[in-house]
Amino acid sequence: MKRGTTLLLTMLLALGLMVATTFGTGAPIGLPSADSMALSQKPQYIEGEVLVKYQTDSQASDHRSLRAAYQLSLKEALPFIDTELLATPKGQSTMQIVAKLAADPRVAAVQPNYLYHANELADPSLPSDPAFNLQWALHNTGQVINGVAGQADVDLDAPEAWQSGSAPASPVVVAVIDTGVDINHPDLKGKIWVNKTELNGIKGTDDDKNGYIDDINGWNFVNNSGQVYINASDDYHGTHVAGSIAAGINDGTGIAGVANQVSVMPLKFLGPGGTGSTVNAVKAIQYATSQGALLANNSWGGGSYDPALCAAIREFSRPFIVAAGNEKKNTDLRPSYPSAYDLANIIAVAAIDNRGIKAAWSNYGLTTVDVGAPGVNIYSCYPGGMYTYLSGTSMAAPHVSGVVALVLGAKPAFATDRIEDVAAVKKIILDSARANPLISLAGKTVTGGTVNARDALLLANGNTLPTPPDVTPPVLISVTPSNKSRNIPLQPDVTFYFDDVLQNVTESGISFVYDKTQPVDFTATVSGSALIIRPTAALPALKICKVTVAAGSVANTDGISTTSNYSTSFTTTATTTAQ
Repeated sequence: MKRGTTLLLTMLLALGLMVATTFGTGAPIGLPSADSMALSQKPQYIEGEVLVKYQTDSQASDHRSLRAAYQLSLKEALPFIDTELLATPKGQSTMQIVAKLAADPRVAAVQPNYLYHANELADPSLPSDPAFNLQWALHNTGQVINGVAGQADVDLDAPEAWQSGSAPASPVVVAVIDTGVDINHPDLKGKIWVNKTELNGIKGTDDDKNGYIDDINGWNFVNNSGQVYINASDDYHGTHVAGSIAAGINDGTGIAGVANQVSVMPLKFLGPGGTGSTVNAVKAIQYATSQGALLANNSWGGGSYDPALCAAIREFSRPFIVAAGNEKKNTDLRPSYPSAYDLANIIAVAAIDNRGIKAAWSNYGLTTVDVGAPGVNIYSCYPGGMYTYLSGTSMAAPHVSGVVALVLGAKPAFATDRIEDVAAVKKIILDSARANPLISLAGKTVTGGTVNARDALLLANGNTLPTPPDVTPPVLISVTPSNKSRNIPLQPDVTFYFDDVLQNVTESGISFVYDKTQPVDFTATVSGSALIIRPTAALPALKICKVTVAAGSVANTDGISTTSNYSTSFTTTATTTAQ
């Protein structure tokens, strides 16, 4: 049972005890059952309203005095059932008033004003996991997440992928090279890799002769034991990552992972404080290789170029998904490792939010970061059967790992260490992102888009995706007068030339001043690829003028706006002769 459900049931049981104690043999009371309140997420009754039926021998004066005594006001009479609908006073809940009235001898029966709902079937394409609505990364309807309204369909299209995919003959083994993983989390039940030789062997013996004793579910390289979970403080990160990849789907528990038919191999090399060494990282990668992991998720990074680590990743020879890092830097210029290693099996992942905007802190790189994926306000598993939101490229990477697992499950022929198969899987993942471009990733990643599970499976099955929309923003080519020009006529056409045909301009985003602060009245029009800004009157002579076109002020024929600020400055001529 999840902690939230336990807490709710505890509250309901406490309420039931209070009702039984307070009411005794008083008036009958209509209360919502614990089952209906626990199972339904819809409101059960109208807060601030109660229905009261008086004793048959009461008088109208008794009704008035009762309403006055409890500060109730008559909203409506229901003579058909000899009942009144009353409004309750502010500061007291409906159930508090119900409890008081039930004990009043003038009241024959009291109840809330219940709500009823159409018996609409739940969308059969969506899973039964109760917190699925919080997982915008999998299915974004524009729902509000942590106070931020999303952009519908900026997601992995996970339900569509689940409907189109076929279950693999055996689970896809995903190495989670990270902190430890809470292998007893209810949402990871049956999703943890098991070394059956060790499970069925002799305790304290290296039954499979792989150099690790009792490595039943993986290995802890920090303390050199088979204990892959230590505590919540140490291991919440890996637990959250594992949940995003593999949490049970349609199990009525918590959340849903991207891929259902997967088996997580916990390989703990990050210890207290989330730090780990080259040696332990290499050992973890070697273990994943020898024990048959088909891909590895790596939500970690930092440090300088590390030849030993680079060699180990190369030897892994399978998809190696890596978080791009959270230093808000261009890793083409300032590399972050291991994401920036030039290796064919690495897929480096930037983070986007539920509006499709690259996270401000996410690293990026036109040649070193491959794709974007949801990584802001990601709801997933937390040790002890709980759940929480976390943000980071660490949260983006497991979404890509989940999609890779779906592809390998649908196409087992790709699940090899052959160069051509690894390349084919990587191409599918990158092409799914190319088919889902985002303005915020244009020029920031190899693909300029975000990974999509549905499209990845379509591609894996040999389908061709439709041509994606062009979301490339207009970019300035040149401007006249050029910056710092002199002797410019007093009523010039200031013209910004772009690389795309323009459709409209927002004048409020344009600034035209002289002497730094003196505003100039102007008109702004577009013609072809040119934005023409013209002062409505002659400018003063010998003045430094500046024209600035703010990002978003100009859009092309596809409605895509500029994403950069552009400006030019010039000095007017000394003469007032005709222009």
